[in-house]
Amino acid sequence: MVASEKLLLIASSVLIAGPALASPAQSYEGTGSTFGGRPPGRGDTVPPLIGPTDQAPPKGAPSIPPLKFGTPPDARPWPATPTAGPGPALGPGAPSTDDIQSWVQWWRFNGPSVIAAAEPHGPAVMHRAGDEFFLGRGQGRVARQGTGIPTSIVRAAVAPALLRVVRGDADTAELSASLIALAKLGSARAGEPLLPELMAFIAHPSLPVAEAAALGIGILGEDRGAATLMELALDTPLGHELCGRSSTPVRLRSFAIYGLGLIGARSMDQELQGRLVATLLPLLETDDEARPDVVAAAITSLGLTELPWRSAPGQTSVTRPELIRRLGGFLQGDARRVGRTRHAHARAQIPIALARLHQDAGPLNQGEVAETGARMLELLETGSTEESALVRQSILIALGRLANSGGKGSTLEDLNARAHAALSRASASSPHELTRRFALIALARQAGRPGDGPSPLAFLEPTEQLLLDRLDGGPRRETHWAALALGVLGDGARRNGPGISPGTRQRLQAALRKSKGPDEVGAIALALGMMGAAASEPLLMAKLQATSEARAKGHIALGLGLMGADGAAEPLLDALDRGHRDARLADQLGTALGLVAPPRTLTRLASRLESASSTSDGTTLALAVGRAGHRSGIASLLGRLGEGHAQPATALGVACDKDEAPWNVQLGLDVHYGVEIETLRNSERTGILDLL
Repeated sequence: MVASEKLLLIASSVLIAGPALASPAQSYEGTGSTFGGRPPGRGDTVPPLIGPTDQAPPKGAPSIPPLKFGTPPDARPWPATPTAGPGPALGPGAPSTDDIQSWVQWWRFNGPSVIAAAEPHGPAVMHRAGDEFFLGRGQGRVARQGTGIPTSIVRAAVAPALLRVVRGDADTAELSASLIALAKLGSARAGEPLLPELMAFIAHPSLPVAEAAALGIGILGEDRGAATLMELALDTPLGHELCGRSSTPVRLRSFAIYGLGLIGARSMDQELQGRLVATLLPLLETDDEARPDVVAAAITSLGLTELPWRSAPGQTSVTRPELIRRLGGFLQGDARRVGRTRHAHARAQIPIALARLHQDAGPLNQGEVAETGARMLELLETGSTEESALVRQSILIALGRLANSGGKGSTLEDLNARAHAALSRASASSPHELTRRFALIALARQAGRPGDGPSPLAFLEPTEQLLLDRLDGGPRRETHWAALALGVLGDGARRNGPGISPGTRQRLQAALRKSKGPDEVGAIALALGMMGAAASEPLLMAKLQATSEARAKGHIALGLGLMGADGAAEPLLDALDRGHRDARLADQLGTALGLVAPPRTLTRLASRLESASSTSDGTTLALAVGRAGHRSGIASLLGRLGEGHAQPATALGVACDKDEAPWNVQLGLDVHYGVEIETLRNSERTGILDLL
């Protein structure tokens, strides 16, 4: 029996029996008036505390120091074949110089959800799951319908090529990228079971590869993979055996936990979902304040798990309201704040998780939404001197998703009015710049989502006017955020109603004509794209031609793609010819081409990669071809595979993804990216949100 089959057999037996150290499902009933009540005290069922970060490999394994996921090849402490071109495949690898206060950072994490929910203009666009798709739920349930890469090509060419890479002697970056790409294909599209292939690398002596394998199991999304991830998450003896280490490193545990969340987001097995919750909840009681990674990962993954709102007859698994109340307890604690999550960086993930759990609440569950929103407002209004700015910022983000635009007579009338008032105050008077910016986006989120009752969009007009006032009269950086928020508002309004007023589009156009700075131009271009302002196409085309700064050009291109500018295909391809050596710009141009370009243009794009004479040109063009998602590019990408660079494998995974939206959309949408947790997001771009 080969090693991967042995590991799969062990893990499958554990899944049947349930995780050895997981606490049983509990009722999680609250007591008194506390938000969710005091969580149960610790006992023998609580997993051990987080172990040390660096662990020695098992006896007899090669002596390779643990590395961060995404470590560049030239930073490895062992000999490697020299490579050219950009850094590792699963993240830029170099420290980020982006300003955390800039709207560009917001777009970096939230842009993929906007692009994934774009109207079907081009051949690479996928089937949508309705309005809730944009809000971060339901992405994993429906296979892609409109992809340009047929399953026959995936089975005949793509999957075999990626399997040859992982079964060969590829270096860390290419091997990790290929594992993630295989997970994106899925076993059904690949034509053979992929879970054993991924499990075989959990014990790889290189920690980045093991992390990629753990995350890949989650992206693959098969229920049988949960057992292995549970053992890694809990740092059990069996988990040590599975990963081939004396204890499970913190980063590997965290990536396994994120993988569990991805499985929980798509699983239809309520009993498995209950076991996931029973595994993850006790992790919130660990006290390693120096490293909040495991706790933060557990909170995030609980927020993704698709629990039922009510138990089915004869079933006793935990329900979503029970999980919501328990998470609320970890956010607030009792009257003396006992029982809440201690580390502010981890606690800041709880409001986001709660908002995600409420996002698809139907009419029968609006009481849960109102209660959670009221408790968050209470924390916001009474805890200004007690609660950290990070947690308050997360509450503002969450309120934008919990509240809606319903006015007098709507089910959430009180929550909507109070949330709008709190967000308006925070956007104007908070001493923290990021708080003010998050509040503007949250206002737009709320106002663009209709409620019930006689006035379903009562807050649309006042929010639109507030944002226009900031666009015209605020400091320069605030005008960028106001423009972006108008785009968010316009996107929601056009999906759910008549849209925003034509005068707003005209004022954005006037602002764009006068704009010269790359950040201002980019923000307004994206705003016009999000609101589907097709009449703005000539203006954006002129800006594309006149702009030489790469960051502005890339955002203009995305704005054209989002508005479905059919006439932009040739100019976009020309821009790629001139700017293809800039990896980020090439990525953005490829994405825009995938949204609007006809097949003949995408075929010409693929020919650019095929004829690339240098390795650096090939690596930067690869992701652009993958983003475009057309079958004509597959042969060129396959031709670049196995050359020691990760980009071709990453591009193949992007182009042939089994799911209707990238896996990281669920994690990135409305995340509080200002909280630096190494395994979630960090300045070196080696966190899970930095991966493709």
